[in-house]
Order: sequence, then structure tokens, then C-alpha cells
Amino acid sequence: MALTPLRRLQLRDTAYHLLCARLEALLDPNPADPWPRHHQHFGASLALTARAYRQVGGLPEKCFLEDEALCHSLYRHDLAVRHSPHVQVLTSARRQGRVEVGLSWQLREWLHMSREQREPQVPNPTELAARWLLRRQLRHYWASRPTQQHQGLAMRLGLPALALLARVQRAATFGELWQGLLDSAVVAPLTTVPLAQALLELPVLIKQYSLQKAA
Repeated sequence: MALTPLRRLQLRDTAYHLLCARLEALLDPNPADPWPRHHQHFGASLALTARAYRQVGGLPEKCFLEDEALCHSLYRHDLAVRHSPHVQVLTSARRQGRVEVGLSWQLREWLHMSREQREPQVPNPTELAARWLLRRQLRHYWASRPTQQHQGLAMRLGLPALALLARVQRAATFGELWQGLLDSAVVAPLTTVPLAQALLELPVLIKQYSLQKAA
């Protein structure tokens, strides 16, 4: 049976995110969340311990995407998050939901794009790779409990070395440090490219960094 345009676009979006997850696992591997893994952390697939839930202050009070906000809270507290590929959840394909932004909204957006023959825009894979490499380097610097400035890393972030050292020493968790840099736009915002372009670039980047790792 032929795929509908909406289903085809949804599968291409899934392929993009899985390729991104593979590239991220190569560049900044997380022992708690190794490859293979999936890329989603939405309501029906989330499971937390009571201790973790209390530690992050419970479910954030948001009008929508509170599940993603909860996951970001887990990362800010450096709690282990596992995107197990064994987890499978069936959700409704309805296009009229109860919140302003959610899966139903995303399905409507994809449907409009497919009807108008518009290509979704997604974060630039090359910039994502650079961001993940930067995050890994910063994580190692933070984990060393530094007392010395790191000129090279500070230059990459566009911060005075002393200011970076102060941020690193002040952060209680790496997640807090990284999120603070993202929120203050110290880490450059990502540009976007058409989904079709990203799907071509990601396998090339994965092959490139896989060869570097094997060398």
C-alpha cells in the first residue's frame, strides 16, 4: 500500500532525528544513553522514579510541551535519561488535540506542508555536530573541577577565559552550565536547512566521524 504524503513526511522526520541521535552518540557519547536509542521523550513514553521526579520539582507548569520541559529538567540536574529502543508506544493520529502544541498540531503542520509541497526546515547537521563536539569538550573541562583558565574553549564560546572559568566553577551540575550557555545565547543558535538536504548530509557526517573514531 502506497504511503500517504503525511506518513512519508513523518517517516522522513523520524529518519532525520534518528540520524541526529546516531551522530550525537558518536560525538558526545552518553554512557547512560548509548546507541542504539530512539529520539523522543514525550508523555506516553516517559517513566521516572519518584526520587527523580521530586528532585526536579515535578512536572513544569506549562500550557504545552510540559513533557519536553520535564526531560530538560532531568538533564539540568545531570540525571540519567535512557531512550530505550525497546520502548514502543501507540498514540492517536487525531489532528485536533487538547493543547495548542503537541502531536496533533505537528500532524496538521506536516499535512499542510505536504499539500503545499513545502519542505520542513530542520537544524543544520554541521552546526549540530560542532555543538556536540563543543559540549563534550566543555563537559570534560567542567568535570576536571578546573582552577586554570581554558583559553581555547573560551575563544570557541566567545567568552573571556576568566568568565568561562567562573561559570564552570559556579555550576552545580554540567546540565545547569550547558543550559545557561544556551539560554544566554553564548552557544550560537542553530540555523536551519531543508529536511532533504539534512538527510543527505547526516550519513556523510556519520561516516566521516566514524572513520575518525576508528583511526
